[in-house]
Amino acid sequence: MTTPRLIVLTGISAAGKTTVGRLLAESFPRGAFVEGDQVREMVRTGRVDMSPDPAPDALDQLRLRYRQAAALADSFVAAGFTAVVEDVIIGAELRTFLAAVRSPLVHLVVLAPETTAVGARETGRDKTGYGGEWTVDVLDRIFREQTPRLGLWLDSSGQTPAETVREILDRLPESLLSDPPELLRTERLLLRRVRDADLPSVLEIQCDPAANEHNTTPPSPAKATAQLADWQRVWAEQGIGYWAIVLAGTGETIGFGGLAPRRISGTDSFNLYYRFRPSAWGQGYATEMARAALDWAAGASPDRPVVVATMPDNTAAKRVAAKLGMVRVGITEDYADEGDPALDLFRRPLPAPEELHTERLWLRRLREEDFAEFAAVQGDPATNRFNRKPQTPERVAELHRMFLDDWGREGIGYWAVCLAETGELLGYGGVRKTEIDDRPSLNLAYRFRPSAWGKGYAPEMARAAVDWAARAHPELPVSVVTHFDNLPSIRVAEKLGFVLAGTTEYGGQGPSALYRDPAHCRGSGVGTSGATTPTS
Repeated sequence: MTTPRLIVLTGISAAGKTTVGRLLAESFPRGAFVEGDQVREMVRTGRVDMSPDPAPDALDQLRLRYRQAAALADSFVAAGFTAVVEDVIIGAELRTFLAAVRSPLVHLVVLAPETTAVGARETGRDKTGYGGEWTVDVLDRIFREQTPRLGLWLDSSGQTPAETVREILDRLPESLLSDPPELLRTERLLLRRVRDADLPSVLEIQCDPAANEHNTTPPSPAKATAQLADWQRVWAEQGIGYWAIVLAGTGETIGFGGLAPRRISGTDSFNLYYRFRPSAWGQGYATEMARAALDWAAGASPDRPVVVATMPDNTAAKRVAAKLGMVRVGITEDYADEGDPALDLFRRPLPAPEELHTERLWLRRLREEDFAEFAAVQGDPATNRFNRKPQTPERVAELHRMFLDDWGREGIGYWAVCLAETGELLGYGGVRKTEIDDRPSLNLAYRFRPSAWGKGYAPEMARAAVDWAARAHPELPVSVVTHFDNLPSIRVAEKLGFVLAGTTEYGGQGPSALYRDPAHCRGSGVGTSGATTPTS
């Protein structure tokens, strides 16, 4: 391990921190040791020590000590040393200490020997950490009940200091620290929950005209102040929100961003947002922050999509979305209450077959709320010119319900075929599991509104469906059943390389042409395989 890093070593008094910390620092080619007691003793007069019920001055001095120790350790790391900093850092104050650290790579090791071992060590050393209300049992109880379970916890009761150091080094990867979502670290950034002290940076960044190039209503100082209050409210209510984005090496706040829960396009989502100082542009910070946000969301809320909503002319934001593997999923007007017009919407694609993406199309699972548009397509006389079954409102509703049930029962069914650029529903189609003449098959079918005809959408959707089927269900033939006079449908089948395998009366519309991938043709193939049309 050659990269300099900061190792925080904590535990109650007499847990062995000082001895272990010195030995641990000495195990690195360039190691430095920061001892908490030495920082504490820098205050020569007016010192107020901690107690089980500390006075405000005691807490203020404790936090001052933590800030000074963290800054000293950070300076060693910046100079190329691995720094070990030890102190009694327990309870809620552990997060206070960690928030003061600026080094990009931070480890936390918690020594947690049994109280009998602590008592024996306290008796055998030349200083005391206990007295009055402070006893080993009292401090140990506070330590174990109130300290966040972060980093690597070691019961070092039966170990020598050298054995403890060896275990720490062997298990060092387990101690690499973040405290998501309130505190995340990346290679160059510290992402932490926003707080009142961020207001000056919020005003500088949020009100900077350059940072608002794509914002239709740049915030005033009053609005920016209200934004910070709202961000803090979201954290308090949701347990996640926007971070202050801090350069780990310098402590400079270079932007704000992260994730906020929001309902977008009818789905509970995370809105991925960021805004940086112009001096931080062009250095990959937005992508670095966004990847950390996506990684956290994938682990904490895998079923909640992360979306980017951006102005159509914001090419920089679109480039970041592309780097994150996101795809265009139409537009949204869900931000109109904030003064923004329709925004382009991006997110990572859901696993196939829930949705697929082509050059121009977004193929997604058909939904209940699609019924009105489905009915407009399915009931249009122009789309029924080759259909011999009347498409009554009752029949249209029956088909929509059947296609929805396919998804619940089979995990695959017809997609809503949407234009990726706008999200407009052009029609529906895809593959549906069925049986033709007692043989399991995948039916390839589609229906588009007339305004979408003649643009190549049908073969584009069909090729994506056939490619997915070949990967997911190579054992099932993909078939097209169509009337012999439906020349547009036949041309699409032929563009896919399908051949006429025979005829079938499946679907109850009389003899129909059966087209199929040649790889699944056996003998004459007549009546052995196929699929139903969407109007069956």
